[in-house]
Amino acid sequence: MDRQINYRYDIDWYLCMTSTSTARVFTIDHDLDLIVRGEISLSAEGRVVVDRTWTEKVRDNPTFHNGELLSLSGLRSTEGRWVGDLGCTTFAHYLANREQDLPAADTCCPVAVNVLPITSDGRALLADVGKTSSSAGKVKFIGGGATPVDVVDGVLDVRGVMRRELDEEFPGLDEHWSTAPRLEALLVGGNRRQVVLLFVGRLRISEAEARTLYLGSADPDHELSGVLAVVLGTAGLHVFNRREGRRSLDYVVPALRAQVRADWDGGLAEARRFLDGSDE
Repeated sequence: MDRQINYRYDIDWYLCMTSTSTARVFTIDHDLDLIVRGEISLSAEGRVVVDRTWTEKVRDNPTFHNGELLSLSGLRSTEGRWVGDLGCTTFAHYLANREQDLPAADTCCPVAVNVLPITSDGRALLADVGKTSSSAGKVKFIGGGATPVDVVDGVLDVRGVMRRELDEEFPGLDEHWSTAPRLEALLVGGNRRQVVLLFVGRLRISEAEARTLYLGSADPDHELSGVLAVVLGTAGLHVFNRREGRRSLDYVVPALRAQVRADWDGGLAEARRFLDGSDE
């Protein structure tokens, strides 16, 4: 019998007490194959929308490059594996899709591969997005989109994407794992406009050491403007949510909350930090 996809959390998480995120967090506890099936064809109406949106976006940010992306068009479970179908599309298509102006038949679901490093002192490292990105000023996980160059023998090399993105955005961090990153979750944003495959790994260095490493090896393309650290506990997540929730991509807080629930530290150290105000 085929294994059923395990639906883990459907979280309506209040962001700064003003809005909600309906991002979904799914566990990945079995093999995942993402197979490229060809290029995505747009309708005439969809092409007009994509071209118009691209012209407007490039006018605002001339650094944008209309590169190729991979979009997920289907996901199924068979013989104990997840199998997904990918189609090749463009960054311009993604931007138009994100504006939600496309006809329903022309929407896409780009795939990104992210990594969540957890320091030896229990901090989750996040990315502060730089000004050259389409998500400038936002908080996200370290990582980026999958492209056709990441495909090997017709199948997306997910781990290869993770390593490349980590090397681009946080050079040198890959040498400091105590537990190698493992593909743990599939995240779907609240508007279903992107799928994120999330690797989680433990570092043997502290938050302070990681920050020093980042400052000494920041990426030359300025994809990030800095890194943020979140104390993995309910109190730490509450502080992060209050301070940064408004500018975090919608799946960030639900995914962190899932980590807190799955990796509970017993509560005593967390309670002490909360009561003495050191998390504030």
